[in-house]
Amino acid sequence: MAIDIGADAIDRVYAAANASFKLCLIEGSNPATVAGTVRKVYIYMELSVACNPVYVGIFTHQGSNVFSSRDHENVGPLYDGINEKDVDLDVEIGDYIGLLMPILATGNGIDLDYDASWTNNYWRTLADSNFPYTNYTFDNLGKRIISLYGEIDSAPTITTDPATAITPHTATLNGTLLDDGGLVCEVRFEWGLTGAYGNTTAWHGGYTTGMTFQERIYNLPGGVLVYFRAVARNAIGTTYGAQERFNTIPREPIITTDPATQISTGSAVLNGTVIDDMGAACRTRFEYGGTSVLGVETPWDMSGFATGASFLRTIVGLSPGDSFFYRAIGENRYGRGYGAIRSFTTLNADGSRSGFPMELLLLTED
Repeated sequence: MAIDIGADAIDRVYAAANASFKLCLIEGSNPATVAGTVRKVYIYMELSVACNPVYVGIFTHQGSNVFSSRDHENVGPLYDGINEKDVDLDVEIGDYIGLLMPILATGNGIDLDYDASWTNNYWRTLADSNFPYTNYTFDNLGKRIISLYGEIDSAPTITTDPATAITPHTATLNGTLLDDGGLVCEVRFEWGLTGAYGNTTAWHGGYTTGMTFQERIYNLPGGVLVYFRAVARNAIGTTYGAQERFNTIPREPIITTDPATQISTGSAVLNGTVIDDMGAACRTRFEYGGTSVLGVETPWDMSGFATGASFLRTIVGLSPGDSFFYRAIGENRYGRGYGAIRSFTTLNADGSRSGFPMELLLLTED
């Protein structure tokens, strides 16, 4: 929704009369609270004839009763009653809206409606002045509210909401468009594994004040910290929500199967390594068998193996000269990780490998 500046353009108790002099009034009850563009103004007049030109301007307060105009535009002709005019006036936070009315022939007065107030200032000048105003001193008439109102289109206001539906590899990012700034918005997210983000989701359009939005992101590493923020843009500008963070749920540990050692005719030592425990120590075991289907499991080693730790198990009762397949396993509260399947061949009954005489084998190994 648009942000307002000035006071409602309604029929008020009094009227600021004008006939034989120019009159420039600055409405002081409601300065701009956002930067943007005034797209529409409303003015309530009591006129005996249409008047033109009439200028609406945006004023920046220089201190005391001194103002400079930032932007202005002719909105004439104006008629008796409520006047609605399209404009394109730049505005910054703290600016005021004002009106410059022309000289008319005697008896053809211009009356801009106002109320007496004990809470707000308004300023005027009766001099033969014109836009632009630069460090111009106005008269402070004190406590009045005039019927001059503008709607400001501004950059949107957005919040980044907490992530939801977090898994080891995916999460849903959430945001809320608190204020569209008077214009339909597009929204998206920035995210990454550092505060520099590095990734963006696609823009999605058609969002207005109060609407929520979300985006599912995929292929996240398990057990990492993810940073993200919501982004919204309209024709005025782009706004960023505050940074939010979440941890993906740690995934199963990463395990490698290492080469078997101390291979004999009837036994071998199986080896493995915990590459990454994902934040929780692992228990370990091996599976092995005469084919890649495996089928035999060693008992769990409950020693508690952390990232980088190696583990082993000696298996016995193997037949000489046969091939065996095996893989390492690690398990913790986040899941079970498997190493690749490897194989080895036990020594023949005479101590040789793969049909080679033992003497040749020894010569080869030397």
